[in-house]
Amino acid sequence: MLKWLAGIIGDTSEAKLKKLEHLVVATNDREEDVQPLTDAELRTRTDQFRQRLADGEELDDVLPDAFAVVREMAQRRLGSATTTSSSWAASFLTRARSPR
Repeated sequence: MLKWLAGIIGDTSEAKLKKLEHLVVATNDREEDVQPLTDAELRTRTDQFRQRLADGEELDDVLPDAFAVVREMAQRRLGSATTTSSSWAASFLTRARSPR
């Protein structure tokens, strides 16, 4: 019976992943925008993100930009590209901490 119900309303894990998918896609879409930035320019983004949130912008609108900056800095500092899996994990963990 539960399979039948899950078929109608969807699996809860699948539903949660669908809610996060837009964040992962948006983060990946910003990769080319952050790659040419200098380290100093990337560092200033933190203050810009804080200001955007203080101005009332939604967290979901800021997260893809923040994740893209973090991913770029990790690639520069650690010398290896992070994967889309990392974006999924970051999205999930952020959502788990968020009081939504």
